[in-house]
Amino acid sequence: MNFIKDKLAGSPDSAAVVELSRVFGTDPAATQAAFALVLDEISRRMERLTLSRGGLADLVRAVGDSHHEAYLKDPRLIGSATMERDGKAILDHVFWSKDRSRGVAARAARQSSISADQIEDMLPSMAALSMAELTRAASGPFDDIL
Repeated sequence: MNFIKDKLAGSPDSAAVVELSRVFGTDPAATQAAFALVLDEISRRMERLTLSRGGLADLVRAVGDSHHEAYLKDPRLIGSATMERDGKAILDHVFWSKDRSRGVAARAARQSSISADQIEDMLPSMAALSMAELTRAASGPFDDIL
């Protein structure tokens, strides 16, 4: 799922990085570094979820829910209460525990100049954006198959 990282965190100038930086008051280059690591972790965990029928079914259901795409279309939603709720639900499903999420935030903090606490605040938005991009990508050529 590196296409998600390439699209969302491919450069400090990407729309998602710029908007996350604006909303959370962080440097775009640092945001890009943190976001890239978080996206790698989310992708790995999603891949593991697909190893079980239940996990795969949950992921397919989530990808089929097109409301996530609004987060890519309307940057004003980044950091909103709705996005926060969706992002926390995604994090709970993907990482299974707050401790794992905190571990991801700590690793991302080491890769950037952003504090772990601030990355923890950003994680729900990052998770919601990753699901939005996955949903957008799935609505492409494979849409007829699904």
